[in-house]
Amino acid sequence: MEKSEKAEDTGKTEAVPSVDVAVDRNEHAKEMIEKEYGQKLLTTVEVQQMGYESLVCWMKSISKYGNLKRTVLYLGSEDRICVKFFTADNCYSISARFSEVNDGYLGCIAQCRKSRVGETWARGSDLKDGDYSKKTFDGIVRDIVSYEMKFLQCFN
Repeated sequence: MEKSEKAEDTGKTEAVPSVDVAVDRNEHAKEMIEKEYGQKLLTTVEVQQMGYESLVCWMKSISKYGNLKRTVLYLGSEDRICVKFFTADNCYSISARFSEVNDGYLGCIAQCRKSRVGETWARGSDLKDGDYSKKTFDGIVRDIVSYEMKFLQCFN
């Protein structure tokens, strides 16, 4: 085999793709998420620059290993953001609107990810809402824990 015909061994396989392939997958995922939710997908840094540093800090405190990049989606527009995260059964959407002139807004909606047998819609519930504050956020976290709890079958 001549030098020009020699195959270049980069150590990359289908199981271990190149960085370029991983970036392409991330871009595709970002496009799909933005299309699904109809809003721009934001980075943690962008969310902080919009004035939501406290919300990022609060979310980090409850995220698995504090890893926001792998546990939450930030979607947003000029005047508000939506933080989405998922459990096996539910999707939670925390809507936030920060304001320096009033108390702002923080609220949460829970939506079941699967329809019940015979239903064509996903059930949902309004959880805690109120002013943009740590107190409201803590109430949302308590509502989420309560929403996720299951009844013990042995005591029915």
